[in-house]
Order: sequence, then C-alpha cells, then structure tokens
Amino acid sequence: MRVRMAGRLAAAAAAALVPVAAWASMFAPVTDQQLVCESVDIVRGTVLEVSSAWEGDPEAIWTRVLLRVDRNIRGERVPGELVDVKEIGGTVGDYTIVAHQFPTFRQGEEVVVMLAPWDDGSGWQRVWGYGRGMFAIARQQNGLALAHRHDVIESRRPTMHTDRIPPVIGLDELVREMHELSAHCAPKGGAR
Repeated sequence: MRVRMAGRLAAAAAAALVPVAAWASMFAPVTDQQLVCESVDIVRGTVLEVSSAWEGDPEAIWTRVLLRVDRNIRGERVPGELVDVKEIGGTVGDYTIVAHQFPTFRQGEEVVVMLAPWDDGSGWQRVWGYGRGMFAIARQQNGLALAHRHDVIESRRPTMHTDRIPPVIGLDELVREMHELSAHCAPKGGAR
C-alpha cells in the first residue's frame, strides 16, 4: 500500500509540476481584456461543495467544485444555475497537491470567476487565466464588498501580470470593469 501511494504521489507531483513549470517559463502577460474576451462565462457565485479525488493517467489529485451562479456578468449562465468546476490540486487523506497559481476554493465562499470548458469534452469548467481569472469576495464591516484576485490571496502580493483590474477592487467596480471590457469582445468569441 505504501509503495502504491508513493508511486501515486510521485506521478501526481510530476503531473502537477510539469505543466506549472512549463506555464511559468513560457507565460506571456495576458491583458485583462484578453482574459475577459477569451472566457466563455463570467459569473459571481457561491461555492456550494468542494471535493478532491485521485484521478487521471498519470493519477493526480483534482478538486471538483459545485458553484451556484448568483449573478451573470458575461455569457449565458443564469442566476440559480449550478456549474461544475474542476481544477488540479487538493487533499485526499494525508496527501496534498498544491498547484501554485491555480485557483483553490472553500465551501461557502463568494467568488467572481472567468470560466471556460476543459478541452476533454467532459462538460467540466475551469477557471480561465489561472489565479488571474478568480476573485474571492470579502465582505467588510461597513458593508463594502472587496474582490481579491486569487494570486494575491495565495501569496499576499500580486505575483502575476497586473493590467487594468487591480489585485484588490470593490465588487461593484469589478463588475463594471468586466462589463466594459466585455463590450469590446468579438460577438462569438470564447476560449479555444
């Protein structure tokens, strides 16, 4: 059992690290305009469920998220709709895979996410643009809602390209910016 789990862990680590290392070394800064236009849907939602499991070949830990749409910002999603999101990383038993710059979710949190389908035809969505495509909403005591870009939450500082949308922004201002950027997208654009 220990050898099998060690093999799984080594395979998962290799699967998780290779794409991140390749992405980090070849990543060209993408504008917020590109992120908004390349995403298929942008929604404000609430995370209802989070679960992680070993899957794939080679096996890795993947996290599946059930997200309820609270507000559509761009795309065809409607309030109340449930969206299945899947990202690399997570914890199963005593094993954790951390995929830096990839979004992580907590049950009950409010988020704004830019979504696009995985290319495998599974119907699962992913956060488009890695950590730049997700904002966690924090409600202040004065009633103001602030949206924090995921890369800032993870590292406590902006680690990725900052363009038009700052790493921390008021929720209403974020929605206005995304609507304005969406107005300049090609009519039938979307992620490849």
